Amino acid sequence: MRESLGTILEEKRKICPRFRLLSDSQLVFMISNCDKPSATKKLFSLMYSSVKKILLEKENYCVGFVAKSGEVFMFENKIKVTPEAIEKWHYEFDNEIKETMKKMVLAAMPQSSTNLERVLTKYPIQIVCLVFDLLFTTNVSKCFQQLESNFLQNGKQKNFLDNIQNYLLSITKDLSVIFDIYKKTKINHISLLIFNLLNQRDLLSKMIKNQIDSSENPLWYSYPKYVISDKNPDDLSIAVRVGPISVDYGFEYTGVQRPRIKSSGFNQLFINFLLSISNSIVPLICADVEIRKTETAIDFSGLLGFSPFVYPCYSSTTIEKLRSAIKNARECKEFLILEGID
Repeated sequence: MRESLGTILEEKRKICPRFRLLSDSQLVFMISNCDKPSATKKLFSLMYSSVKKILLEKENYCVGFVAKSGEVFMFENKIKVTPEAIEKWHYEFDNEIKETMKKMVLAAMPQSSTNLERVLTKYPIQIVCLVFDLLFTTNVSKCFQQLESNFLQNGKQKNFLDNIQNYLLSITKDLSVIFDIYKKTKINHISLLIFNLLNQRDLLSKMIKNQIDSSENPLWYSYPKYVISDKNPDDLSIAVRVGPISVDYGFEYTGVQRPRIKSSGFNQLFINFLLSISNSIVPLICADVEIRKTETAIDFSGLLGFSPFVYPCYSSTTIEKLRSAIKNARECKEFLILEGID
């Protein structure tokens, strides 16, 4: 009987890898309540670190979720609950997060310049920050393309710096508008976008001060850039680039993260993080480089659109437990952060 149950659970975990984050008893409880998902909706917080509970339409459809930060994430397409195969709709839940996020990005981009308040109140702050990162990369890259064009010879650096100065003024105006929206709406998450724009403003100020004349200048070369890829025209793909290194954005819901100041030290760590991932090397963040190692690793993962697993390592942690954690992370295609290893 126990072997038969183990086989059933394993089959379901193969189809929906996130079931591996549930104990056998929790998964059995979910199967036992297959026709009543409201009884198990809080188990999603064990499978998704940023999710508090799912939102249901009666007991028939899953329409989104409430995040631990309080954000409400509504799906573009509601998911039909299939009691006869819980692994099917839970797997679709995972995919629908990514698909909805992609559609949100495409919808929010044109609105960001025409109705900023609507964007800030309608979309998750992760989407808003991603859209502004995309726009920032696009606009600064255009300035560099004009600078490095053969058609501009006389005074081309001055034209470039004038364009950067104009864009700096535009960001400053955006900051003023966003501050007003923040005061009006009292949405704390908006502070993340404010920090994001402050990072962009500071970078442009440094570019002007140092009178840079090349896109390979370390100031710009080492800065994280977000570019829409043309790999598949029918499926939005975004590349996160630093220098020659590029990693695909994960489109996982990461929740509301702590504000980040992108200092030169932070950018250097991010480069090493990206380089390790692109070369399939386990990235390590050491205590002598960064005190808050776990938070920093989560920050880096969030910049790439991934919500990592954090596994606490205690004195009782065995090699077998670590192997199991690594296996679960691999099957879920997630980053794994080993917390407490010095």
